[in-house]
Amino acid sequence: MTLLVFGSINADVTVRVPEFPAPGETIAGSELETATGGKSANQAVAAALAGVRTAFIGRTGADAPGRAARQALAAEGVDVSAMVEGSRPTGTALITVRQDGENTIVIAPGANAQLGADDCPPELLERAEWVLLGLEVPLGEVAELARRARAAGARVALNLSPVPAQPFPLDDVDLVIVNEHEAALLLASVAGTSGSVGASGRNEARDASGWTSRSGVIGASDAAGTNGASGVPGVTGASGVPGVSGVPGVTGASGTTGTTVPKRADGGAGTARSARSDDVGRSSERAGVTSAGARALGVSTLVVTSGAEGAVIVQESGERRHVPAVAVEVVDTTGCGDAFAGVLVGRLAEGDDLIRAAEQASRFAAHAATGAGAQSSYPRDFQV
Repeated sequence: MTLLVFGSINADVTVRVPEFPAPGETIAGSELETATGGKSANQAVAAALAGVRTAFIGRTGADAPGRAARQALAAEGVDVSAMVEGSRPTGTALITVRQDGENTIVIAPGANAQLGADDCPPELLERAEWVLLGLEVPLGEVAELARRARAAGARVALNLSPVPAQPFPLDDVDLVIVNEHEAALLLASVAGTSGSVGASGRNEARDASGWTSRSGVIGASDAAGTNGASGVPGVTGASGVPGVSGVPGVTGASGTTGTTVPKRADGGAGTARSARSDDVGRSSERAGVTSAGARALGVSTLVVTSGAEGAVIVQESGERRHVPAVAVEVVDTTGCGDAFAGVLVGRLAEGDDLIRAAEQASRFAAHAATGAGAQSSYPRDFQV
């Protein structure tokens, strides 16, 4: 096992609509579709389909959706031997998909709220090159697993979604994945905000869009302006297509190859080896992505997905790289952000350098946008 994914698994219930309903409005949609989802489960499946040896740690209910979810992951090659049944029902995601492919998602966490760091057997951590964490499960347990993973010598990636409503430590995180909107909020606060934001101190950082980060701790004062999904910047509720244009024929600037996420002897982030700098495009400027911001977060690498403009990769050494978008005809963006994150970290775990891993993730996510659903849209014939 090379990649360990720790986080959420849901039963997705999807309906297609001509337009999102306004408050108080009732509209007619399509027939209901049910499938297995959850951000972390999606990421695990995407990684496995991209040729990565992957194990998943999560909780389902002792119910039919839970059994179906476990079977769905196992069928795609994910190791589910350490999954646990909780006393609550399997988590459920209620998804509406608009005719242009955008979506909204409401999640009832169910058994996800019972997931704990103790659910992860130590031997799995010892066998993992990378651990990928999500925030749809208890934050304290995520932080504890990050600490244990670092102590075991694994590198740790965090998909910073959904946006946390309380401080979250980044001391044991090597790589953070965010979308453009989340990055702008996060890095603006790093540049000019002091204090602590979370369940308490909610008004201390309003001028910085509700974010603060000091000594490797992040948190959001409220959810205004973002939904916490790994989404299309500026679109409420979208799950997004990192590295996907959404407009056929439109892509980002060309990328390059040759950088890595380094590792110190103690399992932490080191200094990136040199590679030439590239123009990272307008998305970098809009998100305020700088190496100083990455250093202020206390992580080695920050990956910012920017829809049609691809992804920007920033390292604490000062490196900034751009990975271009892939132009496709978008059908449904559900799970595309998860596909990007899973393949990116999974390919790193298999030994790809950072740029190549991001390029593979971009291609995979683009393919996913051309089909309906999350895991059901992921390519089964993906060639690395």
